[in-house]
Amino acid sequence: MGAFTLPIHQSIVATTALLSLAVAPHAQAGNGRFNAGVHDFCVSVRFNAGSAQLTNIKNNFEAGSQIVADATDDQHRFGTITVVNNSGATRSADWWIRNDRRGARAQLDGYGIRGARAEIHSEFFLGTNDLTAYTITHEHMHLSYNLEDEYLPGGLPGCAEVSDETTLDYSIMDTYHSRGTATLPGGMLSLNELCVAGNHDPNGDTPQHRLHGESCWDTLASHPTRSATAPAPMTLPVAAPPPPHTVTFVDGIGGIQVMLVVDRSGSMASNNRMYYAKESSQEFTAALEPGDWVGVASFSHTISDDMDLTVVSASGTEIASADAAVRGLMTGGNTNIGDALVQGLTELGTASAPSCDRLIVLLSDGDHNWGTPPLSVIPTLQAAGATVLAVGVGDSLSTTGHRTLRQLADDTGGRYWRAGNSDDLMRIMREVAMESIAAGVFASAPVTMTPFSLHSETAFVEADAAQAEFFLAISSANDQATLELVAPDGTVVTAANVHHMGGTFVGRLHSQRFVIPQPMPGTWTMSIQTGAISNGKASVMATAESPGTNLELRLEKGSATPTESILVEATPTHAGTPIVGAVIHGAVERPDGSQVLIQFYDDGFGHDVFASDGVYTAQWSGSTEEGIYKFDVSASVANGVTVAAEHFMGPPIPAAAVPDFDRYKTTYLVVKN
Repeated sequence: MGAFTLPIHQSIVATTALLSLAVAPHAQAGNGRFNAGVHDFCVSVRFNAGSAQLTNIKNNFEAGSQIVADATDDQHRFGTITVVNNSGATRSADWWIRNDRRGARAQLDGYGIRGARAEIHSEFFLGTNDLTAYTITHEHMHLSYNLEDEYLPGGLPGCAEVSDETTLDYSIMDTYHSRGTATLPGGMLSLNELCVAGNHDPNGDTPQHRLHGESCWDTLASHPTRSATAPAPMTLPVAAPPPPHTVTFVDGIGGIQVMLVVDRSGSMASNNRMYYAKESSQEFTAALEPGDWVGVASFSHTISDDMDLTVVSASGTEIASADAAVRGLMTGGNTNIGDALVQGLTELGTASAPSCDRLIVLLSDGDHNWGTPPLSVIPTLQAAGATVLAVGVGDSLSTTGHRTLRQLADDTGGRYWRAGNSDDLMRIMREVAMESIAAGVFASAPVTMTPFSLHSETAFVEADAAQAEFFLAISSANDQATLELVAPDGTVVTAANVHHMGGTFVGRLHSQRFVIPQPMPGTWTMSIQTGAISNGKASVMATAESPGTNLELRLEKGSATPTESILVEATPTHAGTPIVGAVIHGAVERPDGSQVLIQFYDDGFGHDVFASDGVYTAQWSGSTEEGIYKFDVSASVANGVTVAAEHFMGPPIPAAAVPDFDRYKTTYLVVKN
C-alpha cells in the first residue's frame, strides 16, 4: 500500500506493504497493460457515480498521468483508462474508487494481477487540484513499480534528508503532509520526482530502504517489465515538467466476456475426459448472467469456432447454445493450443462493448504439439488485456505441459488449476466460474460416500454475503445421493422447499446446487443422504458473493526447480481491504499425495517484511521431486479488523471491524529441473 499523506497514524509502515515479497512480476498481465511506457488499465467505481463525479474522477487521473510523466522524466504515462461505474470489474480492475472514508492504499507490484489493486476513497475527488492527482501517482508507484514509501511512521520525512532538496523537487513517495507543498507555476506542487542514489534516505530507515536497500529510481530502473532509464550517476532527475499529454477514457461495461476454449484432441477420449469436459462446462456457464458474453472454440490440430461470442439475454438461451456447442464436440487429432488461443482472442475482439473482464477459459489434457507455440501468443494476449484461466486435465499432460499452462495464466494475470482426474473437473470448473464472477470459496472438501449413509460438512456464511451457493459434485452418475441443507436456525432446506427462501436448486447427472440469496449468517450444514453407491467419489464446495471479500494467494513464482525456496503470500480481504487478525492454515500436497503443513506469519520477522500489514507470508522449500505441488490455504477471520489507512483530510481513519468470514483457495507450483 501506502497511501500517502499524513497525520500521525496507526502503523503507517504496516500499511505501506500490502504485498511485500519480491514476487516476480507478471509482464503486462491481466487487465492492466504496459507497453512502450504507456499504462492502460481499468478503474472500478464502487458506487453509482453521477456524471459530475465521473468527470471529476477522469480529470484527476488525467492530472495524475502528467505527474507520472514528470516523475519518470517523460518515459511513462497513462494511455487508455476504462472506467466501469457501479461496482463492475471487481477482480480485473487495477483501481477501485470507494464511496467511503477508507483512505488510499495499493498492493505492491500488483499491477495487472487479477485481484490486486490500488484503492482511493471518493472523498479525495473534491476537485482536480485538491492533491488527489498526487495520491493517484503515489499509489501508482506502489502498484506498478514495487516502490515503497520514503517517509517514516507518523508522516515524518525520510527521503533526501540532505540540503539538495532545495534544488530538487520532492519525491512523490515522500509525504506531502509536511513536504513538497510549495506551489509551482500552473498550480502543481513540488512533489513530483523520485529519489536517486545521491539523496536517498541517508539514515536507511524508510520502508523503501527496508524493502529494497536502494533509491526509488534504482528500483524503477531495475523493474523486470516496467523499467525506465534512471538519471545518470551523480545527477538529479529532470526538474522541468514534460509537455502535457492526453489520456483516453472509455466507459466500460460491468459484465464478463468469456471464450470457452476446449481441447478435443484424441487424448481427450481417454478416461472419459471429454465426457466430463462436456458435463463440467455447464457448471461454468450456469454462473453467467444477462449482460455477460459467452462463446465457444475448440481445438485439436485444427481450430473451430463452435459458437460466436454472444451477449447473454434475459432468457438465457445463449447459455444453452454454449452448452450445446460443447456437447457436440468430437475427439481426434493433435494438440494446437497456440492457435486456439488466437481464435479465442479473435472472438473476444468482436464484442461491441468494452469489458475489463475479457477471459479465455482454456481446458486441455495434452502437451502442445502442433501449430503456433502457445507461449509466443502471450504478448498478444497481454496487449489485448485478455486473461487466461487454464485447467490442465488428467495424467497425460507432462510437467512441461503443466508449466506452459501455468505460465499462460501467470503472464496474463489469470489462474491455473490441475484436475488430476476427470471427475475433478466438475468441482474445478465451478470454481473457475466463481473466480470469473468474483465470488469466493469458503468451504471445499472431498467426500467419500458409502452406501445408505449420511455425510455432513459445515460451512460458515458471513453476515454481508449477498448470495451463497452450496455445490455437490458426484463422480459417477450411477451413485445415488441427495444434497440437503440445514440453515443456522435449524431449517432444513430441500429441493422442494428452497423457493420459500427465494432460492433455487439445480440437479444434474453429476452435480446438485443450491443458490440462496441473502443467506442467513452463521454455520450451514451440507448433508448428503446416499442410497446405492458404486464409485463413492464426490466433493462439496460452498461459495459466497461478497465483492471484495476474498483470499488472495500468490507464489513467488509459478515454476521452480527441486529444493528451490519459494515465498507464499496469503492476503484475506474484506471489501477489498486486507485484514489483520486472521488465522491462516496451509498445506502442500506433494506429487506422491503426501501432505506437509506450512506456517504463515504476519510479524515482520524473517521473510515477512512488514508486521501487521494483512499479508501473511510462508516459505516453502520442500520440493524434492519434479511434478505438481498443490497449495491448499484457508483463512478464518474472527474479530478481524482492516489495515489502517492513510489520508490527508479530516481526522485519522481507524482500523474497522469486519464480519467474521472464512475463505479457501488453492494454487499450484510446477517443479521441474
